[in-house]
Amino acid sequence: DWTEGPRSKVQPDVVEQDVGNYERQLFKLERQFNNSPQPRKMANRLRIQVGEFKEKMPLIQTLFNPGLRDRHWEQISAIIGRPFKPDDDTNLNKVIEMDLMSHIPKLEQISEAASKEFSLEKAMEKMKKDWQNIEFSIIPYRETGTYV
Repeated sequence: DWTEGPRSKVQPDVVEQDVGNYERQLFKLERQFNNSPQPRKMANRLRIQVGEFKEKMPLIQTLFNPGLRDRHWEQISAIIGRPFKPDDDTNLNKVIEMDLMSHIPKLEQISEAASKEFSLEKAMEKMKKDWQNIEFSIIPYRETGTYV
């Protein structure tokens, strides 16, 4: 469960995709229940709730970014004006309750930088792995005292 499960299990891209799917399905249900007021009303209520949750997606994308490191959490803490470094006990409900939406523009900048840094870290790890077993042989070049 996204809202009450551990932070490490929340994958922002999956949440965003699922929320979009739920919203579309509920919209279709509303149309299908056009002649059934009670089911249509229930589908409408659910769609509104999903829409309200969807408004929190920037917060989810920003604060559940796997690239965020301690240095980023320090920057985030400075922006929100209180210490904040989530652990696995920190779930989505707790983050939403912190009422951080007003800080989203600044938090998004930190998260975007963290994503770029994370991407570079992954690329470096891959390069190290790829080059780990490569050997360079150095041989003398003619009689010049230079090696190639």
